Amino acid sequence: MKRILIAAALALSMTTAHAATTKVNGVTIYDLHKGKWWSAFATINDNKDADVAFQCALHTEGSTTSKFYIKWTPNYGLRVQLWKKDWQLPEGVPIPFELDLFGEGFAKTLTVKNGWAVKPAGAVGTSVFGDVHEDHTADFMEKFREADRLVINFPEGDEPSWNMKSEGTRKAGEEFAKCIATMRKALSSETASSTSPIKPKATSPLGKPQAPAPTTSPIRPTGKKDDGSV
Repeated sequence: MKRILIAAALALSMTTAHAATTKVNGVTIYDLHKGKWWSAFATINDNKDADVAFQCALHTEGSTTSKFYIKWTPNYGLRVQLWKKDWQLPEGVPIPFELDLFGEGFAKTLTVKNGWAVKPAGAVGTSVFGDVHEDHTADFMEKFREADRLVINFPEGDEPSWNMKSEGTRKAGEEFAKCIATMRKALSSETASSTSPIKPKATSPLGKPQAPAPTTSPIRPTGKKDDGSV
């Protein structure tokens, strides 16, 4: 029932010329907004027991080697995700990073001290995730929509800063917020009716390289010699 309510609500909200729906491996993807530098989408997983059954997200456009995402799910709330094609990062190692948002009259920094790496089986590259505390989500998203500059910095490792385009954050952020509101409303309606980075050989955000390599990383090395594997 939840899927029907959310799917219907998302379909009604897809009014832009770029709106489209696709299905991949049992996951329906709703393209809510497609911009030059930022896009927004929603997903519904056919598997009701999936860890991420419902999701709203926005992400950067313009690069096939790295992406930045902001994602929301009913289970985990707001999270940010950094993905890079040539990152080979170990799981279980804290990966710190900072997201700086600059706009007219404000400068806000989201500091993630314990980001974590995830590399799904068979996937290319590695993602690093960080949580946004529930008390800060509204302010964070407001600053994101109003930002003139967005920069991700990596205090460890030799990963260069990521400078992201600010054009389009407002529209993508608005569609993202509408998606969250739509899902929350559908989920609450259904509930009411039913109950009551370590140094890889690429650039990385963790510490010093463990062996000569023409790439960088976002974490510090462990004592183990890097043979190129993870």
